[in-house]
Amino acid sequence: MDKLRLLILSAGSGGYFTYAGIASKMKDKHEIVGVVEPDDAKRQRVVETYDISKEYAFKT
Repeated sequence: MDKLRLLILSAGSGGYFTYAGIASKMKDKHEIVGVVEPDDAKRQRVVETYDISKEYAFKT
């Protein structure tokens, strides 16, 4: 079965620590492929943590 590809909407405590954290523990089922976050530092943290292409890192 193919992995479910996920886009993180908001990289604050809910998006980064909760949802992305849970998804990263199930790497056999999920893959985080993008992020939408207006705060540059938070968006960059997700990009670096989950090795997301900058092409899929959006401000809005």
